[in-house]
Amino acid sequence: MSKLLTAAVLACGATLPAVVGVCLGRENAGYVASFGAYLVTITHADLPIEGRAPRLASTIFMLCVGAIAGASAGQRVWIFLPLAVIGASWQAWTEIADTDLRFPAAIAVLTLLVSTANDPSNISIATYGAAFAGGAIWQGLVQYIAARPSDKPPASLTSDLQALVFSLARARQFIATMATLGAVGGAIASSLALPHAAWLLTTALRVMKPSQVETRLRLKHRFIGTSAGALVSAGLLGWEIPPLLYAGLFGIMLTAMQLVGARRYAVWTFCLTVIVLDRGQRTHEVGWQVAEYRLLLTIGGLALARVFSFRLP
Repeated sequence: MSKLLTAAVLACGATLPAVVGVCLGRENAGYVASFGAYLVTITHADLPIEGRAPRLASTIFMLCVGAIAGASAGQRVWIFLPLAVIGASWQAWTEIADTDLRFPAAIAVLTLLVSTANDPSNISIATYGAAFAGGAIWQGLVQYIAARPSDKPPASLTSDLQALVFSLARARQFIATMATLGAVGGAIASSLALPHAAWLLTTALRVMKPSQVETRLRLKHRFIGTSAGALVSAGLLGWEIPPLLYAGLFGIMLTAMQLVGARRYAVWTFCLTVIVLDRGQRTHEVGWQVAEYRLLLTIGGLALARVFSFRLP
């Protein structure tokens, strides 16, 4: 199966829950389920032939924990701040260990922060968690069957956990930097009277790498990708577009994300921004302000990451 066809199949699998939700009159739950499926897709566009099941299971577990914890915390600072610190520390630790847990852990932290914006008046925390888990498990089955084989040699989950333990001494400095960033960024986000304020911290954490050179390169790519994605989304959000057409756009952007890969970070971030901003929005009721907030919070997060990059080697 070609790379394009595989990407399209996986994107269709992730889009299906949103389509079903729209058709059943449960649009919000459908898009939450597709959000869970989307995160599984971008985390595992390819998988080793052997050991797929435990790899997917560990990822789905981390994503679901992040989603439920974030939705439960909301914007309550006394819960949000400890979670931000724990999430940032976990991301830093897995980054230094550099095993197959690294990217799933980072996406789980992103899930935690994005989920804090869930509005219980539209969808309860229990429904949010169930819909997210259902979508993630569904897409896990799709990925198990259809994900293209990985070029990397297979590594067991046990060996990854062992490498994580052995890397703790090397990771302490980066963990301390990221934990402090999580506390500061979380405090700033909690003080902002803006929807989706956690985007600020999400941006800061996603661009941070263990070295100044890597971090500052990602800063540039993140700004370019987010700016372009926000502009495109601002145009889309001003129109009354049928929900099923939006689900189709979701699928197209997700296909593109898989084809370009996270290494082409600017283009990957462009697709991610369009998906995150347009996911389940009532377009003509929201307007372009949500794209403006995304851009402003991204600039704030990048500025914060720039400051903390001076603590890196």
